[in-house]
Amino acid sequence: MLADNDKLNSSEISVGICERGPLEPSPAGIAIRRVALIYSPASGQHSRFRKVVIDDALFVLRLADVTTKALEMYALGSAGTQALKAVGRGCDTILACGGDGTVHEILQCLVGTP
Repeated sequence: MLADNDKLNSSEISVGICERGPLEPSPAGIAIRRVALIYSPASGQHSRFRKVVIDDALFVLRLADVTTKALEMYALGSAGTQALKAVGRGCDTILACGGDGTVHEILQCLVGTP
């Protein structure tokens, strides 16, 4: 958990991935290639750090040659719609960054999708 005076640094976060190299397929043959990171701008105690956290996550994914897109929720109930649209545009991975409501909404919309 971040304290109010903690700052995240992209170079510190990305060290592990840089040492391992690009994201390789799992033993099951699954590889992450296109990611939509859907986030709630208001959830959590540290919402003022949200932009830094999102930017750092995107930085690490891009270092691993993963195509990424950050999608900010624009209204209550928009996360599920955004997730479905992202899948329709070819995203193979959806990352939910928010509270229980954001995660629940995205999961409910994606259940049963290929």
